[in-house]
Amino acid sequence: MERILLEIVTPKGIAVKEEVEEVVAPGLEGEFGVLPDHAFMMASLQMGRLTYRKGDRCYHLFVSGGYTEVDPARVVVLAEEVLRPGEIDPGEVERGRREAEERLKGLKPEDDGYLKALETLKRFEILGEVMRAE
Repeated sequence: MERILLEIVTPKGIAVKEEVEEVVAPGLEGEFGVLPDHAFMMASLQMGRLTYRKGDRCYHLFVSGGYTEVDPARVVVLAEEVLRPGEIDPGEVERGRREAEERLKGLKPEDDGYLKALETLKRFEILGEVMRAE
């Protein structure tokens, strides 16, 4: 089976460097998939779940957003933050989600802080998805 090299790099170093069969990343325009021999491409990433398949197993990661560069043999992801399911605290996710929902209840879309609260809620929802996906 053909494989493609996946490299995920953060300011702390290399988070993932593995030969994989497929990568699905959260692009700004929606998710996109990458298989071996993919055309050259660069894309911005939004905060979301990055999934890669190795053999019969899928791995899910939280990525804070960033950039990706694809060529036929390699996918390089540059992200500020990457978390594996085991690195996510379920209590913190639930607590953060509840607090963000409460903050949003008291805000209108035109209020200062609304977008920040919405972004915080989205982060905790994605962290929960990644945690449950494993």
